[in-house]
Amino acid sequence: MRRPFLRGIPHEDTGSDPELGEEKVPDCARLDGIPQKIEMPWRSSSRSLARDGQSGMTEDIVIALRERVGISDAVKILVPLPDQRPMDAPPGWFCLYECFLTEFGIRFPVLPLLLEYAYERGVALSQLTHGVVRHMVFSAALAKAAGMKLDRELFERITDLRAGVKEGGFKRFHTSMKHDIVFGDHRTKIHHWTRYYFFVKVDRASVGDFDPSHVLTKWVQEPGRIVPRKVNTTLKEKFRTLRDLSRETWADAFAETERKKKEKKGKAIAIAIPLPDKLPGVARKTGLRKRAPALVDDDILISDPLSKRMRSDSCELGDLPQSLGSLGGVTSGDFSSRTVALLLVRAGI
Repeated sequence: MRRPFLRGIPHEDTGSDPELGEEKVPDCARLDGIPQKIEMPWRSSSRSLARDGQSGMTEDIVIALRERVGISDAVKILVPLPDQRPMDAPPGWFCLYECFLTEFGIRFPVLPLLLEYAYERGVALSQLTHGVVRHMVFSAALAKAAGMKLDRELFERITDLRAGVKEGGFKRFHTSMKHDIVFGDHRTKIHHWTRYYFFVKVDRASVGDFDPSHVLTKWVQEPGRIVPRKVNTTLKEKFRTLRDLSRETWADAFAETERKKKEKKGKAIAIAIPLPDKLPGVARKTGLRKRAPALVDDDILISDPLSKRMRSDSCELGDLPQSLGSLGGVTSGDFSSRTVALLLVRAGI
């Protein structure tokens, strides 16, 4: 049986994860309550982990994580087996991602608001993307700066929980901000974050006073629906306050959002304007040269008059079968004008 890893000597720091590439993500907190990012030791790239979903956590990473984040020895951590996935936490354990701690400051005991939100929605913490944690941490900091407290109802009101890309037989759930609240691109992209997950023992050290039976681990197809109470004046005022403060704090992000809105609106207007049937100075294309039709019978139209289609190799009336007689001798009892016309066309006359 595997033993939980305890705190040990920190691993030598050789830099940040090179898989983040050259993408530059702003790392300015801007508000009190948004934690600084904790850099972890360099780790070798393993593309196979991204393909099969196997955890990339190792004993060395757990030791470094304990030291740098400050995880108590009382918190039991278990590295998943090669065949275990985030939804396969053993009974009495739950799954967390490394970036929840290093990027967004989640500590033990886990933030009660996050645990409550997951439980009320009927989803496991491991089925929520890091974007949900980001929005919760940033919203809490924004609310604090505005002199208010972020509770679950307010967070539900200013976010929208949606299903993301399907992963196996399930989907992860992410949130989007509502009421024009912006946070910019601060820590929005964390490459390969789903590869580094581990299991944590459900006890007082990890979840505090939160009901252990409410810590969900099984993945679901859809989150539970929340029926909110009617929006009152107090809530509307909170929405406006958070919106205005976010625009002031992340003015660059707000300007970029407005630019994209105008660009999108301009494209929509361009699509909605109907094009004229005939543009000035542009000849109408018909494909084939237009020819004047000539009525031969009630049902047949010949494109060219016979006089314009005479050719040197065309047959004369005398070349027609004798049974037809002369053109003038054809009567309604012998051949109809329709038949004669067809014969003339086939003969090239």
